[in-house]
Amino acid sequence: MAWLITPCSAESRAFGYLREAIAIERRARRCAAHWAPHLQHSRAWLLQSAGAGGALGVVLGSGALLDVPLAELAARFERLYLVDMLHLPRVRRAVRAHAGVVLLERDVTGVVAPLARLACRRAPLAPAALAQIFAAHPDLHDLEAADWVASVNLFSQLPLLPLAAAARACPSATEADLLDWQDRLLSTHLAWLRQRRRGCLLADVCQRTLRPDGVVEVMDYAPWLAPWGPAAAVWDWCLADAAETGDGRRILHRVGAWCW
Repeated sequence: MAWLITPCSAESRAFGYLREAIAIERRARRCAAHWAPHLQHSRAWLLQSAGAGGALGVVLGSGALLDVPLAELAARFERLYLVDMLHLPRVRRAVRAHAGVVLLERDVTGVVAPLARLACRRAPLAPAALAQIFAAHPDLHDLEAADWVASVNLFSQLPLLPLAAAARACPSATEADLLDWQDRLLSTHLAWLRQRRRGCLLADVCQRTLRPDGVVEVMDYAPWLAPWGPAAAVWDWCLADAAETGDGRRILHRVGAWCW
């Protein structure tokens, strides 16, 4: 039902953002016990970072509001922008009780719409065409005056669907191309956050997939986060246990909080 009644852009449907949003909300219900400590830590650090609030607060990656203390933040800011690619019906209902909360449908990478336009062409794309897209900076000028900005468990997710779309549109893209485009998205996001006068970054430091045969797959984000120095706090998040994955895998994330 959510697929039919959620208002969102054609790109959000075509690139898989709506599908993923629905899947995350459902997984959160199934894995409530495993997710509870992570969500509690996330909410606590957002509130500590927000402090007394201000005129405008911005939450990037507000999602289903699972890790966002909506009522508390809305009470601290005159206006609170919740920014994501789309907002599910439950979120739209939740914000009605808070006059100062504004939902913004925004691609904070700035690459989705250009990728969608190029993907409409029937001929495969050359890597150079996509390199120009990933080199561009997103237009977030209307968010730059915020008194406080939070990036909420968004960082590691930023490249996933854009890179999948890029790989489909450009079969000749090499692994080096994809890694370069990933680096540009992650580095651009962190650089934009660093320019804000006050904020909070909640981000995966690493992701581990533990397989029944003992093989461990690791995605390490420490190289991008190293310039930020030690995190104020680090905790583990069991994203999915063996029962959830159905094939014996366990997916574990280590999450860090940086406040400035």
